[in-house]
Amino acid sequence: MAGCALLSFLDCYSGYHQITLAAEDQKKTAFITPFGAYCYTSMSFGLKNIGATYQRVIQTCLTDHWGKRVEAYVDDVVIKTKNAEDFIDDLQQVFDSLRKFRWKLNPTKCVFGVPAGQLLGFVVSNRGIEANPKKVKAILRMHPPRSQKDAQRLTGYMAALSRLISRLNERDMPFYKLLKKLRAHEENYPTHDLELAAVVHALKIWRHYLMGNKCKSYTDHKSLKYIFTQTELNMRQRRWLELIKDYELEIHYHPRKENIVADALSRKSYCNLLTGEELSAELCAEMEQLRLGFVSTEQLNELIVHSTLEDQIREAQKTCPSIAELKVGMERGLLPYFRKDERGAIWLQSRLCIPQDKSISEAIMTEAHCTRYSIHPGSTKMYRDLKKLFW
Repeated sequence: MAGCALLSFLDCYSGYHQITLAAEDQKKTAFITPFGAYCYTSMSFGLKNIGATYQRVIQTCLTDHWGKRVEAYVDDVVIKTKNAEDFIDDLQQVFDSLRKFRWKLNPTKCVFGVPAGQLLGFVVSNRGIEANPKKVKAILRMHPPRSQKDAQRLTGYMAALSRLISRLNERDMPFYKLLKKLRAHEENYPTHDLELAAVVHALKIWRHYLMGNKCKSYTDHKSLKYIFTQTELNMRQRRWLELIKDYELEIHYHPRKENIVADALSRKSYCNLLTGEELSAELCAEMEQLRLGFVSTEQLNELIVHSTLEDQIREAQKTCPSIAELKVGMERGLLPYFRKDERGAIWLQSRLCIPQDKSISEAIMTEAHCTRYSIHPGSTKMYRDLKKLFW
């Protein structure tokens, strides 16, 4: 990214669902409903190799531009333009390749012709890769850790910036010692043995998942990958090696600077803002010919999602006679298991009381049965799920 005048950030629409499953493999995704058996025709979430398959497809689609004008990680694609004069030509060539493979983009998440933007939790610009200022502020504004969970959160945030901080492992050691209390003799282990001890510790914790399955361990400690071929081992390493041989384990070296997977700070709730500079009228006219638009960066918007169904239930409770009778019984102390929350709604312990309103009942059943994001597992299971939430 360093040295590029303009950057364009593309987001592939619907991710995995753009890849069609082979006809002979579709039946392997079959599931049963009360209305019959169904199967997926496109690649769905939850399959074992979807990540590698998706990355291979996107690299095949953009193979002519890979490393020249395009970089991509899963569904995040960046078009890098070194000279502003080549901006339209770069977009045209990349779009031609995407159109050839019938690849669809999400226009609401695409940004074109900006000097900097966010990618995988970092800020990329003509200066290269930099730390996200918002993530740095998140660490600086944290209160001193008062519990183990606070220490885990802090080490997770700092690990997100590890590629930009030199010798972070040494600086973080007090926190890691707090999380995993080392015995007195373990504090004297050399780095090689500490890294191997971490692998052994993980194998013991996840033994019931890893035993009998082929597994891989990635480490930034290069000498650890040669543990299986070393001829001279101390007694401690021999003992650990005997335990490791019970597993189908492969140890691979992965440089820290190449570790660009999602981190703890990327999962933190922030609204991303990409800033851009004003472009010439000629460039805007050429963009209009390609039916492209610019994202306004003059304001920062926040999207808050809340349940409208719960608000409807609260409003309906105010006029329901049966709910009014419950309130009278609560005031007399006859209904100890009912409670009123701060907004005046009536609950039976952790279950929201439903007023005698047909429209409310139909809305709840529709939400549980017919919405796209609900999976109807049968009437009995659905009834038990709703019973946990409503009374």
